[in-house]
Amino acid sequence: MNTKHLNDRAKQRGINPLMMQALLTYGSEIHQDDGATRICYSEKDFKKLKKDLKNLCGKIDKLKKMFAVEVDGTLVTTGYRNGHLYK
Repeated sequence: MNTKHLNDRAKQRGINPLMMQALLTYGSEIHQDDGATRICYSEKDFKKLKKDLKNLCGKIDKLKKMFAVEVDGTLVTTGYRNGHLYK
């Protein structure tokens, strides 16, 4: 859950949800004296992100066919569509 303050600052600074998710996924936590936790990229974190994004870009066409199946909030399988979407 995000605060209004976070949403306002992100919008002002051009930080979109995908950028925020990358930071939360790849960034390192630094615990502050006031009890807060700052999340930022170390050099190692950022190199890993860049490597993974380059790998993903090489598979960009596969993303269009990718699917996942969720049951009661739990992901149970994933794969690539061969034809139509089933309902």
